[in-house]
Amino acid sequence: MNTAAMLARGSSVDRLSVFVAGGIMSGFGALMYEVASQFTYMLGQTYGFGEANQGDFTAAFFTSYTLIAVSMVFWVRKISWRLLATTASALGVVSFLALTLAHTYATIMAAMFLAGLGMGANYALTLTLFGDSKNPDRAFGIKFFCDVMPGMAMNFLLPMIFAAGGFDAVAFAMSACCAISLLAALLIPARTDRQVDHVSNPLRSKGAGLPLLACLVCLINTTGIMALWAFLGQIGEEKGLSLSTLGVVLSLGSMLNGAGSLVGVAMGNKFGRLLPITVTLAISTASLVVIAMTASPNAYVVAALTFCLVNNLTSLYIIATVAAVDKKGLFLPFASACFSAGAVIGPPLAGRLLETSGLSIMLLLPAAMWGCALALLVLLHRLHNGQPAASAPTPTHAVDGPNPQELHP
Repeated sequence: MNTAAMLARGSSVDRLSVFVAGGIMSGFGALMYEVASQFTYMLGQTYGFGEANQGDFTAAFFTSYTLIAVSMVFWVRKISWRLLATTASALGVVSFLALTLAHTYATIMAAMFLAGLGMGANYALTLTLFGDSKNPDRAFGIKFFCDVMPGMAMNFLLPMIFAAGGFDAVAFAMSACCAISLLAALLIPARTDRQVDHVSNPLRSKGAGLPLLACLVCLINTTGIMALWAFLGQIGEEKGLSLSTLGVVLSLGSMLNGAGSLVGVAMGNKFGRLLPITVTLAISTASLVVIAMTASPNAYVVAALTFCLVNNLTSLYIIATVAAVDKKGLFLPFASACFSAGAVIGPPLAGRLLETSGLSIMLLLPAAMWGCALALLVLLHRLHNGQPAASAPTPTHAVDGPNPQELHP
């Protein structure tokens, strides 16, 4: 079944308007992943905050971003999604506007914390929304593509906005992004037609083990990705690339990141999930070997761009795996928390290894993370296939072709 057919018929998720609205919400929900370093640097330059304080502002944002995602496991299916999305987007609008009015350390920390709540809630909600699609592999491919686009645009636009209007203009631009997300939130369904049993504590419910294991895989894989991504520019500089060339390479890498998501849209679940994940992790590891062993700038560029092409593809199939084993439809917000936690854990670990032990030892970190992720996925696959046959999936989760509940048909 092609993507157009998937959007033309199916559950309340599989409609073009929902995919467009959800993609916009997801892209702006993920925006700070792409622009956090620029945003906090501009904030610090304007109001005289040093690097330590800038790090605090980023930490405040991603702390609340993670906490809201974890909490949504318990209540995301108990309230109106449209109400949640509009409220979260409005909170983002107000939080960024507040940064133009109050400039003390405490008020900035509070505003960043509240912005993280709003954008984190939207991102976690869209994971749940797309997870209810009849074909979550293609749905997550579309979602991950949308995650990249706003960040690419804002990374290009923010320096010009800052030069023209200072930090207040940057804050207004971020607030405008949340306002666009608010308008998109009006188009998503209040609930989907997937039937789930409500439980008081999903983490202790029957069948929680496999979704939690899949979320752990998500955390480990993201830690490895961010450990390398955070230092791609520095590594390229050490390989002899100029700053201008590095800018082009990293921008092209972001484009290829989005292209990798489109590959996932095209492939869907034709080859299962374990095989694409295995192949992409092997390619990412081969890129590490090239980066570690060659002094050639050209070889570095090829390896870095190859990594950028496949890492989003790995992530979307891991998220689709979470959706496949999550019978209750409750754990995708927890996967969102694993994304942000991996983004917090990976760079500091890699930075300390790079500083104390050098590049080759540092590159062992993502290699070890990906090896561990693959081993856990194989275990997950065997546990899932070894389960006794359950009742048939609801019609809203059936697809033409491979059953999305199977990890590897």
